[in-house]
Amino acid sequence: MSTIRTLIDAHRAALDDFAKSEDAPEPRTEATKAEWSIFNALVKEPARSLDAMHAKAAYLLEGEDHVAFLCGNPDLLRAMLSSFVRPDPAIAAIRAHRAARDRVMDLDDTDPDWPAAMNAEGEAWRELVATKPTTFAGVRNFADYVAAQPDLDALTGRDGLAQALRSIAFAFNTMDWLR
Repeated sequence: MSTIRTLIDAHRAALDDFAKSEDAPEPRTEATKAEWSIFNALVKEPARSLDAMHAKAAYLLEGEDHVAFLCGNPDLLRAMLSSFVRPDPAIAAIRAHRAARDRVMDLDDTDPDWPAAMNAEGEAWRELVATKPTTFAGVRNFADYVAAQPDLDALTGRDGLAQALRSIAFAFNTMDWLR
């Protein structure tokens, strides 16, 4: 069971405890704290699969109280919305390599900075192909970018392409939404 579903079940149980404690002032305070803590954790927990994203959105939209509470708390609403969007490390690695490659292209091979720029590009490439994409968009961009490099083998040596393919395979094997 995903963390999202576990938190949803825990929040439902906390709401039941809260309702049961209606006549007792002190336990109700504890029940309120427990319910709030779980709700806060649920709102901030990243949705790591389409199923988890759907379950989270459906649960949070299920009750008018949830929607009203989130709308009245912009910071919590922002946290909830950002939990649906995860940055993919492949995108950052592509940007880093592109910047390093642009630096090399801006230099002439007689420029004293050229060897250092070439080394920086090679390092950025090695980091890129070792990066494991975490989203479908990351895999797509990663594969497109790697495939578009005309001097792939010259940059990385003999295992650059193999490492990139291992990273893509790893990404597909670990993405919940593909199962």
